[in-house]
Amino acid sequence: MVENYPKVSVLITTYNQERLITQAVESVLMQVTDFDYEIVIGEDASTDRTREIVVELARQHPEKIRVLLRDPEVANRERHLAGKMNFLQALASCRGELIAVLDGDDYFTNPHKLQKQV
Repeated sequence: MVENYPKVSVLITTYNQERLITQAVESVLMQVTDFDYEIVIGEDASTDRTREIVVELARQHPEKIRVLLRDPEVANRERHLAGKMNFLQALASCRGELIAVLDGDDYFTNPHKLQKQV
């Protein structure tokens, strides 16, 4: 069986960004491209509602979004690494030929950003 991999993986890492994460994800979902892309969200065991929000976004867009939920105990032990393990694990899960990185508190302003970059 041959799997189709997306051209681009948009990697979003997030921790305690409940007020901003929806805008970040929606800015990726609005991208106009002539290629497939996926959104990989590394959720680093937030203590606010970030986890619930990204799970709901993935439920609404299962064809585009994959969420990686870090174990709270492991994330807490590694908190001194400032999210590096979350980033590396999410990066390793990306299937795209190319990877675009977007922080969970940032967003794309141009709906053609990915198309232009590729």
